[in-house]
Order: sequence, then C-alpha cells, then structure tokens
Amino acid sequence: MSKHQTTLAPVKFRSRPGEGAILEIGRKMVPHTDGTAGFQISLDLLNAPVPERRYVADAANLTHSNGFVHLIFWQKKITGNEARSMVVLSLTSLAALQYLQNAGAQIAQFEKAASKLKLEGSLEKLPEEPAQTVCLAANIIATAWSGREACMDFYHASPFVMGMLAKNGKFAAEPIVRVSLSTGVLLALFRQLESLKPSFPQDELEALSTKFSQSGGSADA
Repeated sequence: MSKHQTTLAPVKFRSRPGEGAILEIGRKMVPHTDGTAGFQISLDLLNAPVPERRYVADAANLTHSNGFVHLIFWQKKITGNEARSMVVLSLTSLAALQYLQNAGAQIAQFEKAASKLKLEGSLEKLPEEPAQTVCLAANIIATAWSGREACMDFYHASPFVMGMLAKNGKFAAEPIVRVSLSTGVLLALFRQLESLKPSFPQDELEALSTKFSQSGGSADA
C-alpha cells in the first residue's frame, strides 16, 4: 500500500475584513542605535471612525505590571461609593508611552487653562470589582475635552496589522470604546501615567521613536 504525504502551503496573512477601518498613514525610515532601521508611522486619528460603544465613567485609576497598563473606569451606584459597573482597557506600556508622547503638548496647554478654571480631579481608590466588569484591548488613544467634559476614544490595531505594515503599507484600526469622564479625572490619569514612565521596560523607551505617532488625537474647546 502506498502512502501519501500531504504538504500544506505556507499561510499568508493580509489585512482581513474585521481588522477595522483602513486609515491613511505617512511613513519614514528611522535609524536604530544598533545600525538597523525601522519605520515611523504618522497616523491622523481625525480620519478614524468614532467607536460605537460608549461608557460614562464617574471615577478612574490604573495599574501597571509585566509590561501592561490597565486603565480602569467605573460608574458609582446612586448612593455610596460602590461600583455599579467597570470597564478595563488593557494596553502595553509601549502604547501608553506613545499616548504620553502624542498627547503631552496638548495636555500641558490644557493644564494651564484648567488651573484657571479650577478643574481639579483625582484618581480614586479602586473599589471591589463589580459583577458587570468588561476588559478590552487597546493600543491607540485619542482624547478631547470641552470645559468640564472630556472623552477618550480607544482603538486597537492587531498584531496581524502591525506585522504586515511594512509590506503592504496599510494600517487598520478597530474602534473599541469611547469613555466619557470629567476633565479633572482625565488630567489626573495622564499625570499618573507620566509618573509610571521610569518603571516601563527600557527597550520600549528606546523603541518608541521607531513606532507610530499620531495627530488629531487631542483637542480642546
């Protein structure tokens, strides 16, 4: 009896339906300290679709461990400080660094205006996790504010997209969720992220310039 051997063709991954909206990008070569080179991607989030999912947060805080940052938002019950529901956005520390880099100048300008308007806010102690808790992945953040209101739009570009970016030059990002919160809490969240930078992996601090930058990610009114 003859035996037949089946050989599988190599799988090719492309930007597939469901990866999100295709966004226009700019690319340029950036040299590494070790003599190699990488791409720096410029991304305009003003062209990105607004997330359909919305969440209104009364309070926020964050945690950091093993190279991941968890931004934690929750709603309080009508009476007391117990959490009614909670949304956790999980992103790498590199994604957090990119957000700090891209939004830093706009946040600094807004802090000056916020101090005049006395728009103060703080991060509250994490409550007991409620039954209605959802964890979502994100690696791109856009922020905007108007007076006491602010919002954070979260997007996610999958490893498939990032891996094929150098080959096909296409960038797809999936809209995840829009979180509405007070401007004071947004500023407190940003300051806490800044304070965590020394604890982020050193290789990510060095690699930051070879990833992507974004414009249209922050606005005020």
